[in-house]
Amino acid sequence: MAVESGSGKTELRSALSQRSESSLRILVAEDNPVNQKVAVSVLQKRGHIVTVALDGKRAVEVLERETFDLILMDIQMPEMNGYEATFVIREKEKITGAHIPIFALTAHAMRADQERCREAGMVNF
Repeated sequence: MAVESGSGKTELRSALSQRSESSLRILVAEDNPVNQKVAVSVLQKRGHIVTVALDGKRAVEVLERETFDLILMDIQMPEMNGYEATFVIREKEKITGAHIPIFALTAHAMRADQERCREAGMVNF
């Protein structure tokens, strides 16, 4: 996951500083089992509590029952891709007033991909 400077980095720092003495609750929306395992391993070794959703639709469903400090969202998933899931999450946040930083997990690094992530409501990737 590449993280650029700017508002995305600021939001990540903010989430980390709010929970500096305890672990973050992180939702990883990822359909690839290998990528899931790597993400969970790295995050848990740093003391975070990780929940995995197998696709965007399940990520949205999990968010209806649980709260998280951060979401790591794959872009290409079945059922509902990362762009669609992020859009749905941001629409629900307009009602609830909540705001969870969402970072894209993607190998797509073209400017158009970056712009599409931001348009969907992702903080960064």
